[in-house]
Amino acid sequence: MNNRWKFFTLCAVMIVLVGSTGYWLFWNYNYPNPPVAVRIGMSQSEVEHNESVVMEITLTNIGYKTLFISKPDLRYESLFLYVVFPNGTLMHYIGPVYVTFPPSITIGRGESRTFSVELQNIPFGTMSMNYLPDGYMGNYFQINQSGSYKIYAIYKSQRYYLNKDLKGGRNNWQGTVKSNEIEFLLK
Repeated sequence: MNNRWKFFTLCAVMIVLVGSTGYWLFWNYNYPNPPVAVRIGMSQSEVEHNESVVMEITLTNIGYKTLFISKPDLRYESLFLYVVFPNGTLMHYIGPVYVTFPPSITIGRGESRTFSVELQNIPFGTMSMNYLPDGYMGNYFQINQSGSYKIYAIYKSQRYYLNKDLKGGRNNWQGTVKSNEIEFLLK
């Protein structure tokens, strides 16, 4: 009777180990990496000079679980914008940045969230030691000259180690995703 008990215990342990290993392999090797798709777009491809230039950023959860991720925001370094200006110069956002974690959002499985960014009043450029009168350093550009612009974004979700929401078992994804590139004409 003692050997029979050992045999059944061993079988139960093996079933649990094989099952949990299979579950872990499914979620870690069959899981889309990254589980977030980033797409940018504009409602129109030609914009008049006096109109507002607004870009939409859409995050889509293409994974199997609800995600707890960073809200895309230029000020928190969870969104990076790169613009090719009409003269061919590639510039990135250099505006004010808060030194803290970005706000968090939750996106359910298969859901999308869209955020808007007005592009005209934010600074783009390169950093250098030459201070400009308005407080920015380096080469400084705004989207205000006529011509064709190309834009792409890089989204970066950060890990929240101290956030109380993680105690509820949320899946906090950390990683970087590049968006598509769009082009528009400023008349």
